[in-house]
Amino acid sequence: MLILIGIAIGVILSILAMKYINLYGYPTLLQSLIGIAIAIGILLSLLFMGYLLIFSILDPIRFRLTKQCVGCKFQFANADFSGTEFEGANLSNSNLSGANFSNTNLKKSNLSSISNSPGSRPNFQGANLRESNLTNSNLPNVILANAQLQDANLQNADLQFADFTGADLQNANLFGATLTGAKTVNADFRSADLRNAKMCFLSSNQIKLDGAKLEGAIITILKGNPDFTSAQKQMLKQRGAILGGPSERCYNR
Repeated sequence: MLILIGIAIGVILSILAMKYINLYGYPTLLQSLIGIAIAIGILLSLLFMGYLLIFSILDPIRFRLTKQCVGCKFQFANADFSGTEFEGANLSNSNLSGANFSNTNLKKSNLSSISNSPGSRPNFQGANLRESNLTNSNLPNVILANAQLQDANLQNADLQFADFTGADLQNANLFGATLTGAKTVNADFRSADLRNAKMCFLSSNQIKLDGAKLEGAIITILKGNPDFTSAQKQMLKQRGAILGGPSERCYNR
C-alpha cells in the first residue's frame, strides 16, 4: 500500500514537472519518461527510509505494551529494557543487536532464533531467563553474566565468546550448542544437557558440571589458565566428553 501511494505521488509530481518542462520548450516524450522515473525513484527511496524510521520507533513501544514483536530485524538496536517485566514475551526471530535487557524478567519467554549483528553485544546480565526458549539463537559475544537460565532451552544456540560469569544454567538444555571461547568463571551447569556441545578454549576451570550430560561434548581449556585436575579430566572422559580434539570442530561453520 505504501509503495502504491508513493508511485501515485511520484506520477502526480512528474505530470506537474512535465507541464513545467513544456512551458520552457522541452516537451519530448523521452524527457517526460526520464522525469517520471527519477521522481518515482526518489519518492520510493524516501518512502522506504520513512518506513524504517517509523517502525524503528514504534516497535520498541509495541513490545513494551504487548510483549510481542516477532521477527523484528532492526528495531531493538541499542534499546534499553533494563529492569523491565516481560515474563512470557515473544521476540522470536528478532535482531537484538546492542539491546539492554539487564535485570529484566523474561521468564518463560520465546526467544528462539534471535540474533545480533557482528560486533554488537546484547546485554542480559542478571536477567531472569528461566524456562525460556532460546533454541537456534545466534548470539556470539552476548552478556549473560549472573543470568538465571535454569531449565532454559538453548539447543543448537551459537554462544561463542559469551560471558557466562556467575550464570546459573542448572538443568538447561544446551544440546549441540557452541560455547567456544565463553567466559565460564563460577558458571553453574549442574545437571545441564551438554551433549555434543562445543566448549573449547574455556577461560577457567571454575565451572560446575556435576550431573551434566556430556556425551560427545568437546571441552578444552585456554592455554595459560588453570587447567582441570587429573581427577576432573578422568571424570569428564568417563561421562563421554572429548577433551581437546581438532580445533576445527570447535566452531560453527
